[in-house]
Amino acid sequence: MSKHPRTDRRLLGTWCSDREGAVTEWRFRKRLSPKKRRRFLDIFGHLRITYSPTRVRVPQPGFG
Repeated sequence: MSKHPRTDRRLLGTWCSDREGAVTEWRFRKRLSPKKRRRFLDIFGHLRITYSPTRVRVPQPGFG
């Protein structure tokens, strides 16, 4: 028997956000300048989450 009986092995591993998938259908209400649009879109595609049987890790940039 597993040490962690409620662990679904399909969920273990690393997930990375998909910038293109997240913003493909995005519709802006107002026209944004190219600079503002670029700054907004730059927040997507950076998240990485790693799931283990006992932990969820989300590395934070700039924190060693």
